[in-house]
Amino acid sequence: MPTFVYTARDRAGKALDGALDAATPEVALATLQNKGYLITSMTLRLSGLRGAARRRRLHGRVTLTDHVLFCQQVGTMLEAGVPLLRALEVVQYQLESRRLLLTLSECTRDVEGGSSFRDALAKHPKVFSPFWINLVETGEASGRLGASLHQLAKYLERVKLLREKLVSALLYPLLLTIMAVAVVGFFSIVVIPMFHNLFAQFNAELPPLTQFVLQAGIWMRQYFLWLLIGGIFLGWLLKRYCATQQGRWVLDRYSLRLPVFGALFYDVQIARFASGLGTLLDSGVPILFALEILERSADNRLFGEALSTVKNDVRDGKPMTTPMETSGLFPPMVVQMIQVGEEIGQLSTMLGRIAAYYENKINVLTERIAVLFEPIALIGVGGMVGFLVVALFLPLFNIATAIH
Repeated sequence: MPTFVYTARDRAGKALDGALDAATPEVALATLQNKGYLITSMTLRLSGLRGAARRRRLHGRVTLTDHVLFCQQVGTMLEAGVPLLRALEVVQYQLESRRLLLTLSECTRDVEGGSSFRDALAKHPKVFSPFWINLVETGEASGRLGASLHQLAKYLERVKLLREKLVSALLYPLLLTIMAVAVVGFFSIVVIPMFHNLFAQFNAELPPLTQFVLQAGIWMRQYFLWLLIGGIFLGWLLKRYCATQQGRWVLDRYSLRLPVFGALFYDVQIARFASGLGTLLDSGVPILFALEILERSADNRLFGEALSTVKNDVRDGKPMTTPMETSGLFPPMVVQMIQVGEEIGQLSTMLGRIAAYYENKINVLTERIAVLFEPIALIGVGGMVGFLVVALFLPLFNIATAIH
């Protein structure tokens, strides 16, 4: 059962500190009030929270879905007039992430100790991004924290949908590649040795194509373990290289030049830029701070560098469209719409339209990728299997003809 730590005053006005085991905060509060205590603060003890998390079988990561639900629930309670501390205590029983649950418990204690919600979140940069923290800071400063959290939830929902589209577009080709490797591995390890023994019994002269397939299969069977270890080691080296600054630059640069997928990665970057900047501006974040947040949170170094240049020019009093056009990363349509938005004072509206256009474009592109790779899968895997079958069965026809 969760343990609640409380501070209270009795009927004589004496200050009391204690802990109480109760199923919910409401039960704990009612129990203390029945004793005649005036509760000044009450929070869930971390050890009790860990036990509650284990019993609820929560997952360990903090996903975008967890962030969205947290923003929506806290934002709704704040707009309904629930105090922040009370909202944070209640939402702990709705979370599905153990890590977010424990982090939120620490934030609740910090807020209870007099810290601002923004400062409490900033102590956990691995859970709450600069985007999160600056929107919360703006909401607290303007007295519209609930509305800011709802805007953040909408933005995170759009990011989540973009990520799901990207994963679904990449998943199909990956499954095809795994299927092709599995087919080749099955033929090399199981089927080809059987045919090799069969041909050896007949002592038949094999066509060059069959000889090539048999030798390749025997070689793969002999060195399969080394090939597997080499592939894992090569993947580890590639991952380590991409984690370096130089490797990240190379990866970000060439990912935008890939056939078919490069256009998808590019559109995702434009959509995230427009959606993020529009959300920040709608929340009242100054444009310089908004550009700095997007620069730090950019997951592509090329776009991060371009946004840094845009930020510096805006700081010098120049329009943001000039460095955007010079960078070559932003399409002319995007540059022109942002220029018009700056001139008429509706930049956030234009950014929302840009984000909606590119999100729709991403939907169309992911559907085209699925349609495009279906015939490629049939031709590629079917052709590979057909090649192996012809190479292995051709000598059988020759043997049958000779026997006849």
